[in-house]
Amino acid sequence: MLWSSSNEVAGGKAQHFKMCKRPQALALLLGLSNQMRVIIQRAIWGVIVVVALVYGGDYFWARQRMRGVNSSVNPGALGTVMVHREYDVPRKDGRVEFDMEPPEAQTCIHAIFSHFGYEPCWYLQRHARVVASD
Repeated sequence: MLWSSSNEVAGGKAQHFKMCKRPQALALLLGLSNQMRVIIQRAIWGVIVVVALVYGGDYFWARQRMRGVNSSVNPGALGTVMVHREYDVPRKDGRVEFDMEPPEAQTCIHAIFSHFGYEPCWYLQRHARVVASD
């Protein structure tokens, strides 16, 4: 119940309503002062703003590199990584059969985060072997 009445008047109208303060009750239960709660809120908002700025900057940097000409000076935003796929298929007798596909080139983007449907090259280089089980 979000609203609770404190004083009722004879006509059935509420004279004063106050809203239940659940976040403040939680803070009191945790023993945090009002000043500490403000500091924690600012720190959380600071982290959110920094992550948003880094993602936005990475997006615009990748977009700018996508517009560039592919040359030795400006190689562009896209790259390729050879990915090896391996399938572990359990058999009825309890053993596992390993099927390997030939390596294939997967397009990636030179950025910190995924953009335009491409995974980052740094991530694909570290996960060049993909193991899938059916």
